[in-house]
Amino acid sequence: MNGRVACLLEVGTGFHPELTGRENIYLNGAILGMKRREVQEKFEEIVAFSGIERFLETPVKRYSSGMRVRLGFAVAAHLDFEILVVDEVLAVGDAEFQRKCLGRMTDVAAAGRTVIFVSHNLAVLQRLCSRAIRLRDGQLVSDGLPDVVVGEYLDELASAAKTPVIDRSDRRGSGAARVVSLEAVGDETGAVAVGRPLAIRIKCSPPSSHADVLLGIYNQHGTLVTSCDSRIAGDRDERHSNHEATFECQISEVTWTPGRYRINVAIYDRGQLADHVESACVIDVHEGVYQGRSISNGFPGSNIVPHCWMRPE
Repeated sequence: MNGRVACLLEVGTGFHPELTGRENIYLNGAILGMKRREVQEKFEEIVAFSGIERFLETPVKRYSSGMRVRLGFAVAAHLDFEILVVDEVLAVGDAEFQRKCLGRMTDVAAAGRTVIFVSHNLAVLQRLCSRAIRLRDGQLVSDGLPDVVVGEYLDELASAAKTPVIDRSDRRGSGAARVVSLEAVGDETGAVAVGRPLAIRIKCSPPSSHADVLLGIYNQHGTLVTSCDSRIAGDRDERHSNHEATFECQISEVTWTPGRYRINVAIYDRGQLADHVESACVIDVHEGVYQGRSISNGFPGSNIVPHCWMRPE
């Protein structure tokens, strides 16, 4: 490293709950290595960036987590540094604030300084970064252009889906229930196509009348396209076999555009995560017909939102 380093690993570290937002700006600035004069010179910019002017004289203990992140990021973002380390801080905050943060990091990089952005948000990583480094268990796996490294990562996730779910060791959760298998069943031909029905069957063991299943469907860029949650749309039939329970998610009409998708599965038992498997299944969505119109390869976006147009008279 050659230069001053600023870290946004745990935004708001050092905030004192009894002090006001104004006082914590000075306190947090000092912790980050800013002199009082620096904080005073940039105070108005920090407050404007945070967007919490109305609550500046309110003790931080009455702030929401989002407000704390706003204030913490605003202070750190105005620190004079050559290297900025950012770790998933954008997971909190509304869309407008996230846009401001991304804009700030882009400005920093454009000024010739270094931003090390640690994230599982592959789309943002590809948009922001000029270089990507992939780690596994603390060891370097690949280093290169973001599109190449992200592609390798997604290929690895897809290859993991070839291993039977029951044999997968890269899972997390309490183990109160485990995914035994996951199968995606398309139309009568067995294919998954736009505009056609799809059934996703999940077997878990041991059975529980308190279990719920969450599916996350991701596109080839690693972006979450949609989720299916039995807590929202599931029935409460408690009749399970003695050894396994089979959940089935029925999708009447596939609205994902042609391409490759992977499915993550999670089981919750009494509200606690029991099992989670990434890329439990990979499916290829083929061309098809949606609302009477042909949807072919190269169709923009990943999801077709049901909609209609009214032409002017």
